[in-house]
Amino acid sequence: MPQSVRYAVYGRACLPDGLHPDWVIGVEDGVIGLSAPAASIQAENWLHGLPDGVLRRCDPEQILAPAFVDIHCHAGGGYMAYENPAAVMRYHRAHGTAAMLQTLYRDIGVDGMLRGIGRIAQAMREEQGILGVHLEGPYLNPALGSMAGFALSPDPAVYNRLLQHGVVRMCTFAPELEGAEALCRALASRGIVPAIGHSAAGRRFVRRAVEAGARVVTHVFNASGHSEGNVPRGTRPFGFDEACLLEDALWYEFICDSGGLHVRHDGIRLLEKTVGLHRMVAITDCCGEWQGEDVNFRNGELMGSCMCMQHVARNLLHMGYSLPQIFRLTSYQPACAIGVQHLVGSLLPGRQANLLLTDPGLEQIELL
Repeated sequence: MPQSVRYAVYGRACLPDGLHPDWVIGVEDGVIGLSAPAASIQAENWLHGLPDGVLRRCDPEQILAPAFVDIHCHAGGGYMAYENPAAVMRYHRAHGTAAMLQTLYRDIGVDGMLRGIGRIAQAMREEQGILGVHLEGPYLNPALGSMAGFALSPDPAVYNRLLQHGVVRMCTFAPELEGAEALCRALASRGIVPAIGHSAAGRRFVRRAVEAGARVVTHVFNASGHSEGNVPRGTRPFGFDEACLLEDALWYEFICDSGGLHVRHDGIRLLEKTVGLHRMVAITDCCGEWQGEDVNFRNGELMGSCMCMQHVARNLLHMGYSLPQIFRLTSYQPACAIGVQHLVGSLLPGRQANLLLTDPGLEQIELL
């Protein structure tokens, strides 16, 4: 029987409650077995007998943190996920993301989604880190979001084909569409996270979706609207985003680009003040190749970002968020939103040893 691979990393750790100096992460066979202060009895016992050369001491300026988790990513490295999912994963891994959902958008249609699901399912068997598929559509409000005009209502005969591979982990739909509530219940019954977005739904439809199992809002304050019709002059319509903010059981995706084009930075602060940091999930919504700009335009239309999660984390840092807050938003809470926090997203024992080494400015990233 082969011997297990056992090693440890010593340094300053970024935990949810702050930065902890003199911390030890012990790893055995790719899983965290120890996460404790170096002076603790647990650390001494775990480190006892480690062979020479398997304790890595980090530079005092470096920070040990959980690798990023991205639950909404379409592209990377010059490829869309439906073209080359393995290349997308490798690109984002090089920038600190160890786990992701690869997202398929409505613009490729049902047949394109089926082909993409098949390719991603194959890549999941070969490339570590792909957690599954996020279907962003095809059941979205046709008037909202990029590539608008695709109008399709949920049909069990169609969506059962999309779900049959068993690799879809999240599906975004507009709750105002006919058949949306049945879709939501079908997703939840399969253990798939129902997400609502690209929507003009009011309070009634949002409430019904949450009661049916919806758990995530897809990029809040972006590609959303209202359905109140004509309102008196001087009265602000109450729309989809406002209805979602009233709920207590939702996670809220948001896109933090440097210029605040997807969501104004004050909108992110408003989201925090309204629902709390503990219910927010940072995403990349990466749809294009990074060429020095955060946002992606196609034919003059805003279509996602060109960011990896390292860029998102730096933008949050520039907004004034602390490193512990940033790694909650980019690692732990994304994992919680799709129910994989027992596997990834933190430095707790029992999680995959996706350890990220970085500097206080998040300029240099090394995935151990």
